[in-house]
Amino acid sequence: MPATDVDPPEPHAVPGATASADTAVVSGVQPDRAGGERDAVASDPLVRSPGRMPYRPALDGIRAVAVAAVVLYHAGVSWLPGGFLGVDVFFVLSGYLITELFLRERSTTGQLSLTSFWARRGRRLLPALYAMVLVSGIYTRFVADRGQRGEIRGDGIATMFYVANWWYAFADRSYFSAFGPPSPLRHTWSLSIEEQFYLVYPLLVVAGLAAWGVKRQRWIAALVGGAVASAAWMAISYVPDGDPSRDFYSTLTRAQALLIGAALAWVLHRIVLDRRAAQRLEAIGAVGLVAVVGFFVVAHDGNQSPWLYRGGFFLVALSAAALVAAASRPPEGPLTKALAVAPLVALGRVSYGVYVWHWPIFVWLWP
Repeated sequence: MPATDVDPPEPHAVPGATASADTAVVSGVQPDRAGGERDAVASDPLVRSPGRMPYRPALDGIRAVAVAAVVLYHAGVSWLPGGFLGVDVFFVLSGYLITELFLRERSTTGQLSLTSFWARRGRRLLPALYAMVLVSGIYTRFVADRGQRGEIRGDGIATMFYVANWWYAFADRSYFSAFGPPSPLRHTWSLSIEEQFYLVYPLLVVAGLAAWGVKRQRWIAALVGGAVASAAWMAISYVPDGDPSRDFYSTLTRAQALLIGAALAWVLHRIVLDRRAAQRLEAIGAVGLVAVVGFFVVAHDGNQSPWLYRGGFFLVALSAAALVAAASRPPEGPLTKALAVAPLVALGRVSYGVYVWHWPIFVWLWP
């Protein structure tokens, strides 16, 4: 499960440069009347430069909820059988943040620097991951049983090159198997999906901007269409009596959550909410939070919840998108303030490290 966030763009030399964009005008959402659109958070005191994304502590709160769900699921708590769905919350959040970052950078500079983006991703993600792979390899070599030793090399290579999800899928390594010692790197399948998205999606964004510009309706239609196609492929390929791990691991079937998050960024881009609209969005976000937690409680892994593969993951992603939307837009309301409490924010800020290290520690302590 990815616990990554997207860093704000670095300050740019031409902060006054802007790119044209469609303005979404709906009830309770207003464009800037002073000169076209203005950024929805342009008046936010946390915005330190025109090219930076504002820091939203409530988003760290969402990260905390998601990583806590996954850790509790891996710890085997009986009352949270669907905690593995915290991964999907992270996928939605990542899709939203990377798209919002690109839109802001283009509005600021008129272009996108993919090399800078990929370099920032590498500096942020690789050290912790590679350190965990190294420690896991050393532990497995000298402490673990023979079965784990035979698998760790392939698992480690797949993890370091961010293809672990495909490695496990085509090696028929079930995510849900209770037999045999688990790999300390099994959880990196989700990090691989996210990194594949980070590599491919920016190229598609550049191509799309060249072809369409920033036509909001076209982007939303394309991204939602891609998410629906991903969910449909999962439903079609799912075999009720078989092991669903291949559908669970596949980038093609799990892209739905990332694309829903990306579509959300386009929906919210360059809109300004009045207080009444913000209150409605808070209410929608509260429903999303209740739904997400409900999925954590009622869903089961493996084939125990076939509805997940027949639209359930899509509903989880939509619920998470509602929550992310409420947490990412000012003014702050009760939900946003609750998500921004200090303990949740503290956990959210270290959620990537918690995710990377928690599973191998569980495997070592409870083999």
